[in-house]
This record gives sequence, C-alpha cells and structure tokens, in this order.
Amino acid sequence: MDLSQRQKVGSGGPYEDLVGYSRVLVTGPFAYVAGTTAGSDGSAIPPGIVAQTRQTVEIIRQKLAQVSYTLDDVVRVRMFVMDIKRDWEQVACVMNEYFAEIKPVMTMVQVAALIDEQMLIEVEMDAVAKNSIAILGSDVPYNSMASKEYLPDGTSPTPHRRTMLHQHDQQPSDPEDPAEPSFYSENVDRYAAKNHQRVTLRSLLHMCEPPLTREGLLSNAQYLCRERPVRYAKRVKLFQQLPYIVNLNPHINEVYKIYYGNFEESRKFPMVQSTRDQEQFVDMLARQSRVLRDIMPDIARGFYECQRYFGTDERSRFLDQLIKMRIGLRLLTSQYIAQYHQYQATLNGEYEKETENHRYQGIIDNRLYLAEMVHLCAQSVQAMCDMTYGQAPDFIIDGQTDVSFRYIPSHLHYMLTELLKNAFRATLLVAKDNNKHRPVLVTVSEGSGRVAIRIRDYGGGIPLKIHPRIFDYSFTTVTHHSMDDEPLPGSTDGTLGSSSGAQPPIAGLGFGLPMTKVYAEYFGGSLNLISMEGYGCDAFIELPSIDLTKAPKIQI
Repeated sequence: MDLSQRQKVGSGGPYEDLVGYSRVLVTGPFAYVAGTTAGSDGSAIPPGIVAQTRQTVEIIRQKLAQVSYTLDDVVRVRMFVMDIKRDWEQVACVMNEYFAEIKPVMTMVQVAALIDEQMLIEVEMDAVAKNSIAILGSDVPYNSMASKEYLPDGTSPTPHRRTMLHQHDQQPSDPEDPAEPSFYSENVDRYAAKNHQRVTLRSLLHMCEPPLTREGLLSNAQYLCRERPVRYAKRVKLFQQLPYIVNLNPHINEVYKIYYGNFEESRKFPMVQSTRDQEQFVDMLARQSRVLRDIMPDIARGFYECQRYFGTDERSRFLDQLIKMRIGLRLLTSQYIAQYHQYQATLNGEYEKETENHRYQGIIDNRLYLAEMVHLCAQSVQAMCDMTYGQAPDFIIDGQTDVSFRYIPSHLHYMLTELLKNAFRATLLVAKDNNKHRPVLVTVSEGSGRVAIRIRDYGGGIPLKIHPRIFDYSFTTVTHHSMDDEPLPGSTDGTLGSSSGAQPPIAGLGFGLPMTKVYAEYFGGSLNLISMEGYGCDAFIELPSIDLTKAPKIQI
C-alpha cells in the first residue's frame, strides 16, 4: 500500500519517537487511535481514575479532531485498567458522559501493569468516517468505495482532498463565516439529544470552598466546556419547537440568533487544559453572559406581540422552561467565574479581601441581610417612580429586621424589585384620585431555616375577574398606546455575580410576576398574592436559606 496515502498524527508524548508509532493513523475512511493514557500529550498525570479517564478521552478527542474526526465517528473502544473490580463503575460513568448517544462497541479488561506506575487506565479507539459507514458492509472494493464515497467525479482522492471533503461533511459552513443560523442543524440536533450532566447544589457550594486548587478549577472548567454546548443546544431546540410565525418575530428571532451563536462558539471552543486556556474560557463566559443579560426585554416584547398565535398554556410551558434553563446555566457559569477570581486572589494572598472574610462563597452570600436588601431595592424603585411620575411613595420596613440568611443576592434583588414596583405603582395610581398615599409596608421574618417577606400596599387591590391570570406571561393591566410606551422603567435582572444591575425595562409587558414566581420556586421557595379588591394587596414571598442540609435535593 502507498504509505503516502496515510495520515499520521502524534501527540508529543515521550514514547512515540522512542517506540516508533503514531497517536492516530488514518487510512481510507478508518482512523486508529493508539493506546492512550493521561499524560500521553506530555501533560502531568492527574491522580484518580476519573480524572485520568477524562483526560485520556480528551486527548483522543483532540487528536481525532486534527484529522477531521469526532467522537461521534468512534465505533470501538478498548479500555485497559489496573483494577477492574475497584474502578469499572467510575470508568463507565465517564465513558457514558461521552458515548451515551453514540454507543460504540466497548471492551474493558484488567492488565498487570502499564508503562508508568502512576497510570491507572489506557484507552484505544477505532473510528470510521460517517459517510463510509453505510457502505462498509457492501461488496464494493475499497478503491471503488473511496471514489464513490468521496469524489463525485470518480477520481481517487488524495489524502488532502479526502480530509477536506470530510471536513466539509462535519462543518457545512466556514466556522469563520457568521452565516444565518439554520433551523435544521445537525450539530444542534446531536448536542440537544445528549443528557444534561446535572450537578447538585452541594457541588455548586463546594466549588468555592477553600482551599481552592488548580485541579478543582480545571475540573470545573472542563465540565462547563462539555456542558454548555449541550444546554445551549437544548435552548435552540426549544425555540425551534415554537410556531414558525412566532420565530419570525424580530425580537424573538434576535434572541434565537444569540443562543445559536453562543452554542456554536461553545461547541467549537477547545477543551480547557491549561491556565492560559482558562483565561480565554473565562473571557468567553463573561462575554456570553453580558450578551444574554439583556435578552428578557426582547423575549417579553416578542411574546406580547405574538400572544394571539398560540395558547397561554403553551406559552407558559416554553417560558418556564427557558427561564429555568437560563437560571441554571447562569448559576453554573457565574459560580465558576467567581471560583476563578477567588483562586487568583488566593494566589495573590487576597482571598480574605475578595470574599469579604468568607462572606461570599462564589456568588452566594453567606450573610445576606434581608432588611438591607429590601431597603436597597425600595430606594431604587423610589428613584424609578420619581423619574416617571415625579413623586414616589414612602416605605416602612418592620419585623425581624436583623435577619440574615444564605442566598444569591441578585435573585433576591430581582424578586424584590418586581414586587415593589407593582406595590409602588398601585399606590401612586390610587393617589391620583385623592392626592395622598399611604406608605408601602414591608415585613420580614425568619423561622425554620426559611425567611418570609410580606409587601403590603394600599393601592386598591387586584380586580377579582383578573386574579386568575396574574401569573400568566404577557398578561398586563397596563394600557399601551404603542409598544414603545413603558410606564415604569427600570426592571432589573442583573448578573448573578452582583447584588444588583440594571437591565432594560420590561414593565407593562406581563413578565414581572410570572418570572418572580419561577425565581422564587427555583430553590424551593414560593410566591403568593392575597388581594382585597378596593383596598390593597399583600405579596408573600418565602425563601429557604441555601445550605448543605437542603443541597442534596436540588439539581441544577
């Protein structure tokens, strides 16, 4: 056989030149991966079977990518482990992360020794180019098969042309070309079909517990690197399931493009392996988070304009799913970014300063003072009212005003701001009739590991006939002469890493209460409204303190 027709790829490992072998060898449509271990690329061998298995698969994935193959092309996996009885279940879990949907044939055997005593597992893989699989079992000779498979003109492909054609199959468009997202993307379908690799709240809390280590930071980065494209793909598919006319709405279509763009960027980002990789990864996460921070006003406007095209239940299912997905990924992303910065602070001897003497565990405030947050949000809403109406009601905070609990500040800030906006606006509308208004009363309390907040206004209450619809998306009592009318600007839904942050307004579009309810219930809380028509309204919000005793029950 003409050896020039082969493609050979090395990984820079110490034994390849010594023994005389390639890490990957491509011949025809077949790619063969040599026995690979953690450290085969010259990197340090991590401790533990899980870390070694994951690093080994990532090395193989990167080397296959150099010859335009992916793990989806793998048809056989062989695993050689030092202690099969002890390690097989952990190895199986890692392999399932990568191959649950692909399902190649696999073999696992125990061996007496590997070349380095630190090594616990070695892996071999065989892959076949996708377009060849369908005819590998036919009677067509290889030379004929290659020409029919790759070259429509019937000529024999050179290795370079074969590689380029395979790249075309895998990447229908130039990665650098910002083409319009397609509603029929094979990549989206493939990633969306994968299962979430959910983490528990306990794991989220442990991410930022000292001592912070480079290994822990790298492990979390690699988890996010694998998980983000899956979660983005599921969001893209969620949009694709909407009625087509809804996706044509310019506001919704703009959000769809953002999610699709983030999916493509996340899918193409190489696996994080080094400190430099992590810096670039954090930059990408921060950039994507900034873009996504301002999408809810567009979603709210789009659904307000399209509400006649589909029913309330369908709309609610979509938006509940979207918002929960949004919260989950933002939590994971923001907690990792916080972990990254706290680790850097540890290296510089500034951990205590960065965390305010252990008050902050990533994005979670271990001593969030409830009355202080209420006061901050109430002052902010007062400023909105002053800008819009030229006046603002007073407010009173009473109850157990020294209460603190463990929670995410930006979640609480968002919920309080939305509820206070409703209370302040109702109070001012009643004041138009009698030129006076009573202050909004906020009562805070604590009990049995939970806190409760009651926001009471004297703004005339909610009419009984509309009470069943108050948690429906796009339902609003605000009358719009045009879609540009926004009677009370200033809704917030800031980044998870801060306790506040302005976002373009969505007041009057019917999203405040239903979104607040989703936020409240995400960690097991609740939101209830009790109205006395003609008098006023009480909004009750109850939230659990985020602690390890509740953590095992919650997955993100």
